[in-house]
Amino acid sequence: MPFYKKKQFKAIVVISVLLIVGMMISAISGSSFSPESTVVGTLFYPAQKLASSISSKIVAMRDNVSGKSSYEEELDALKLEVAELQEQLVDYENVKRENDYYKDFLEVKEENPDFKLVHGSIVARDSESLYSSFTIGVGSAQGIQVNDCIIYGKYLVGLVVRVYPTSAVVKTVLDPDIAVSCYEARTGESSYTSNDLTLAKQGKLMMANLSKKTNISTGGIVCSSGVGGIYPKDLIIGKVENTQESGKDVSYIAVVNPQVKINELTDVFVITDFEGKNQVAN
Repeated sequence: MPFYKKKQFKAIVVISVLLIVGMMISAISGSSFSPESTVVGTLFYPAQKLASSISSKIVAMRDNVSGKSSYEEELDALKLEVAELQEQLVDYENVKRENDYYKDFLEVKEENPDFKLVHGSIVARDSESLYSSFTIGVGSAQGIQVNDCIIYGKYLVGLVVRVYPTSAVVKTVLDPDIAVSCYEARTGESSYTSNDLTLAKQGKLMMANLSKKTNISTGGIVCSSGVGGIYPKDLIIGKVENTQESGKDVSYIAVVNPQVKINELTDVFVITDFEGKNQVAN
């Protein structure tokens, strides 16, 4: 609806006319205090008050419009400040992350002086992989070889399966192709890791081929046993969630939760050598 047809516009027109008439009568009446002027004042006072209010709002609107440029400048300055703070936060997080890596590196080296470690950043993830395979940005040029072990701190992540000059493909412990000889720390029971698609989708794996009489229970820590010469001994694979029938035979399995969130990792370490590597027990 056009503004001139709205009730507000009509009201303004009526008030304006009344004000004009009032001013004319006041001019004619002069400044003397007469019955006529008193009647006129009483009649037009509400209209004058309303007009004054409208005028004040118009002035305020004008002031707001005139101050818009200043407001936008302040807003731009605040946006710039926020951007700078966000950049500083990113720098801080990067430094903190690097410090955590080096702290993990030093701790692992102190406990395992025989380890030779190479730092590798995750540069790509296989979107079609059902078991969280990824690629790291170091390869044969940095001494990486097939079957080198991948860790994050004290935790086992996976194994190098393909190597290029400046990159390497890693299969994780979630992959059924990566069978790790392992034991449960409290009971000492030993077996190997395996997996199926159902558990892998949940980010879990299994300690397979356990006896029905297994003493492994919830909360147990599963570690690499070092058998086979591929994985160093005592790397932590995960924590036992529960034990259950395998569903394939009379054996039992322990469902294991890895102690690192593999899909959230950005950097890892490659163990290129350790005491006992490639040595198979008789």
